[in-house]
Amino acid sequence: MADGDAERPVAVVEALAEAWARFGDGAAEAARSGLEAALLDAQRRADPIAEALLLRGLADLTRAAGRLDDAARWFERAAAALQAVDAPVPAADAALCAADVLHAQALRERAAAGYAAAQAQFEALDDRLGVAHCQFHLAALSAAADRRAAEDRFARAAVLYAE
Repeated sequence: MADGDAERPVAVVEALAEAWARFGDGAAEAARSGLEAALLDAQRRADPIAEALLLRGLADLTRAAGRLDDAARWFERAAAALQAVDAPVPAADAALCAADVLHAQALRERAAAGYAAAQAQFEALDDRLGVAHCQFHLAALSAAADRRAAEDRFARAAVLYAE
């Protein structure tokens, strides 16, 4: 491992810790701009792992700040970046988070598509808990339109949670 490779995790960890400390101190904008600067640096260095981690950090921070429109985009970018660096479990988790943010905004069709895509990723990983989460949220989204389908999805989620 080259010296620069050993420094990468330290720099990313420090940037994330600094951003969350700033956020905790009420400086959400400074936290965001610090992570965006670290992201630009990772992009300039062509460091896809650091980029993926920083995108996820920006997504979480933006969601915590209540900026749901931006958070959904950051989560989608993080999911794609994590998939690109062969991190399928974190990628599926980021996809699930993106769908959650869309659901919180009452963007039902986009949320349903996001949950279905995340579910496919979890199924490919044989991650039954991830599939259960997606089924639960898809059930909640479909309850008003098709109560029977929602009951079936809730039942499937319950079985998966119990396993």
